[in-house]
Amino acid sequence: MSSWREKAEAVATSLKGERVYWSDLVEEPIGVGCSGGADSVCLLLLAWLRFGDGLRVLHLNHGLRGADADADSAFVEALAGELGLPFFGKKLDGAPAEASEAWLRGRRMAFYRHSGCATVLLGHHADDVAETMLMRLTRGSGTEGVASPLAVQRFYEEPMLMRPLLGIPKSLILAALQAAAVPWREDASNATPDYFRNRVRADVLPALLEAAPGNARAGLSRSHRLLAEDAEALNAWLDSLGLVIAAGAPLELSPLKNKPAALWRRALQRWIGVNGLRDTLSAAAVDGLLDGLLAGEGGQLSAGADERIIFNRERVYREKLSPVGPGTSWPEFRLRPGLTLWLPGGLALRVERVKVDAATRTDIFAGNIDNRSCVYLDENMGKRASAPLLCCIRQWRAGDRYHPLGAPGSRKLQDCFTDAKILVLERKQLPVVCSPTGNILWVPGLPPAESAKIGPHTQWALRLTYGAH
Repeated sequence: MSSWREKAEAVATSLKGERVYWSDLVEEPIGVGCSGGADSVCLLLLAWLRFGDGLRVLHLNHGLRGADADADSAFVEALAGELGLPFFGKKLDGAPAEASEAWLRGRRMAFYRHSGCATVLLGHHADDVAETMLMRLTRGSGTEGVASPLAVQRFYEEPMLMRPLLGIPKSLILAALQAAAVPWREDASNATPDYFRNRVRADVLPALLEAAPGNARAGLSRSHRLLAEDAEALNAWLDSLGLVIAAGAPLELSPLKNKPAALWRRALQRWIGVNGLRDTLSAAAVDGLLDGLLAGEGGQLSAGADERIIFNRERVYREKLSPVGPGTSWPEFRLRPGLTLWLPGGLALRVERVKVDAATRTDIFAGNIDNRSCVYLDENMGKRASAPLLCCIRQWRAGDRYHPLGAPGSRKLQDCFTDAKILVLERKQLPVVCSPTGNILWVPGLPPAESAKIGPHTQWALRLTYGAH
């Protein structure tokens, strides 16, 4: 039987004509993330030839596949021993049965961080590139997201990730291992439709490759490389602005003045990342926040149960919420679709732009929408407007009047409160939603304004929800 060095050299020889990306940026100590699958075993052997005995073999057992996962761990540990490399393994306890890809990715990053490695090599290949591009496009990702996975990826206070095999198709990796008689493990869960990536791999990508003229996989790989180059250039431009982006510190906006929106977005995403808010803010919330900044507006949005983000023309910053009483006053805010406004008293108001489908229209006309917590407003207030409606949020003021839906004319807001049996102490806490011209459109607990009602031909609406978000 051939030695492991002979096997590794045979694999390297088979892939000699392919581009293996070994970056000069690599920092020691170096770990190789190895699941036991073909791609990570291939990478481990190539890295072993290049970096020698200083490598660490990293294996995380997610605890989701029972005996099969334990067998994978045993295989990787045995392989590390035969190569004379230290093995760092861990088994997760209490992983949810329906763990998402994002959840699993987060646990892997935590494991890599605790391994003590400065660089972690990962076995993503060209097929992963194509799958990820298609997945990210459906999620509305930008340049950086569609260009993932990157050959070199840095994170705040995390190990640097490197992916040397991004230019090599899975088929060539399998052929190289088979020719060298190198064993690997197969993960049966990769064949199930439980995960989005598996469905893309089994159904979408093969159909695309068959339908597309020419070498679609090569085209996807080239687009990936070009997008990665653009992302690198934009990040370098952002770095040159001298912005200080740190946890707990405000994001000062003056260096971004008169710069393209792409730089604003990157700066904002970095600030969100270093402050641990990626899982708190939705893509729609980030888009709404960016739109507000580019428009030179101020406002706030929820960043969890006890925190909010405040933004104005000068900076973006975090603020802890303090317990407040019913008499607390607060300033007027402008709220764009996609943003959430966290209000005194622990409740929040969220605005979303939604398509009015037949089912929604039926519920609205039938009175099935509870106006204490939700309302649909015609975004153009029955007129042909060129831009979506911008909501102004303020407190109740003496003398406020509005025209409730179905009423013959306008009424004092105070009288409407009385008829709806809304307590006096509660009235000052309720958000009064107005149009940019000051017309009252809705107050939680009351019907929407006649001028903003959903009609039989309304296509788009602003959905406002009030409560605990």
